[in-house]
Amino acid sequence: MEEELGLIGASAEDTEAELIRKICETELLAEENLLCAFLPLLVRVCSSPGRYSHPQLTTAACLALSQYMMISPSVCEENIRLMFTVLERSTFPVVRANGIIALGDLTVRFPNILEPWTQNLYARLSDEVPSVRQTAVTVLTQLVLKDVLKVKGQVSEVAVLLIDPEPHITSLALNFFNELASKDNAIYNLLPDIISRLS
Repeated sequence: MEEELGLIGASAEDTEAELIRKICETELLAEENLLCAFLPLLVRVCSSPGRYSHPQLTTAACLALSQYMMISPSVCEENIRLMFTVLERSTFPVVRANGIIALGDLTVRFPNILEPWTQNLYARLSDEVPSVRQTAVTVLTQLVLKDVLKVKGQVSEVAVLLIDPEPHITSLALNFFNELASKDNAIYNLLPDIISRLS
């Protein structure tokens, strides 16, 4: 049947991928499905940290919301501001660290939606908690090296981590620049920004 339709090899895989993408975007979160019933609850828990202040509940709700956002671009667009608000204002380091990982995954899945929020991802590099800074530099390194994020002026925030008090974070920042140096002339184009930021 596939041969008759001309759907062989890569073409068949593209057709399957498109079908799966269509199901995710239109049917999984349709109002008649059970999954749709939980989305307002997750949004409420994430948007009311004073009312729902239990660390495990907040962590689970933020992770679940990010997984819902992975399903559909419309859900991602509707809740992206909330996710970044949680990332910036949460008092729980584990929520901020998990948020960075989730937003890194969302950046891979929907790069055009997340592109205007890039500065907010880089802002976590200056978080007061070392584990959050470590997670941020790891995620951003992966995104930049896989060419998901373009290297811009915010890379100077990574340069500041070269003098971080935590030796592990310093080595991750050094690794970032070593890997970046092996790609084209990217590091030379960024030097003026990095030097002005550090001085």
